[in-house]
Amino acid sequence: MAAFVIIGTGRAGSAVARLLVEKGWQAVGLFSRNGLSARQLAATLAGKDGEIIAGVPAEENLVTACCRASVVFLTVPDDFIATTAEYLAGIFARNSLSLAGKLFLHMSGSRGLEELLPLKEMGALVAALHPLQSLPGEGGEKVLPGAWMAVEGTGEAGERAEQIARLLGGRVFSLPAGGRVFYHAAACVASNYLVVLMDYCLLLMEKAGLAQEQALEAVEPLVMGTWSNLRRLGPEKALTGPVVRGDVGTVAKHLQALAAEGWDGFYRTLARAALELARRGGRIEGDKYTEMRKLLEGEKGQGGEKNEPGDHGPA
Repeated sequence: MAAFVIIGTGRAGSAVARLLVEKGWQAVGLFSRNGLSARQLAATLAGKDGEIIAGVPAEENLVTACCRASVVFLTVPDDFIATTAEYLAGIFARNSLSLAGKLFLHMSGSRGLEELLPLKEMGALVAALHPLQSLPGEGGEKVLPGAWMAVEGTGEAGERAEQIARLLGGRVFSLPAGGRVFYHAAACVASNYLVVLMDYCLLLMEKAGLAQEQALEAVEPLVMGTWSNLRRLGPEKALTGPVVRGDVGTVAKHLQALAAEGWDGFYRTLARAALELARRGGRIEGDKYTEMRKLLEGEKGQGGEKNEPGDHGPA
């Protein structure tokens, strides 16, 4: 039975801790910035793993817990991974502790192994494991199994990180050199910005007279049907609507109505992207393409001045 430490008991850290305990691993240390979430998580695991050191990451507690653990997860916010690694390295150096054989693993999608360099220089194994999944505030351990997980690490570190990913129920893949920033940006688009897009949809539905709950229920079959088409046909063939048809009059009416509310900037951005996708797929060309592009790129549309994304509404 492997023993582990979690430093950063937010959504990811808590989900991993619960799932690993379910799989028979032993939590020996749980730490958070103010100690509260760590102690709360420890209370839910009490009786399953024996004594758990939980609270703030004070030096004495960290030393005791990490000496007992074979794996230490740094599930802190991205901007604090490097400083946390440096802090830990300083603690271990002051206490003359050997890190040989210990795996330190962060779960950031945007940061690489360079964040853990201070620990690697002391002989630790270092790796990164990022679940391509949005974790809810509660029950994250239920959605991790089945998620794709990006693993980065060399030699034994990579092998052990992959084993952990598979233990969590992950579908493992690796990222090529230089691919991490694009991978993480893609993840943000697929999750974060999908929420923003649907918020914009709900804003328009509300203007049309539908309450949010009703609108969500109404558009769900449309969204799920579109997703099914996307999976089956790919983006170029799945695209439908007035832009791909070259229906300039309809798009002009949309812009006129939205500009009156100051909401046309985001629509223009999306429509321009749809137009280029349609052209790439050979579905619009010639005069229809040119006319639609002029409409979408005009400094003044049919109903008002061009707005940039984010100027109004949810974007």
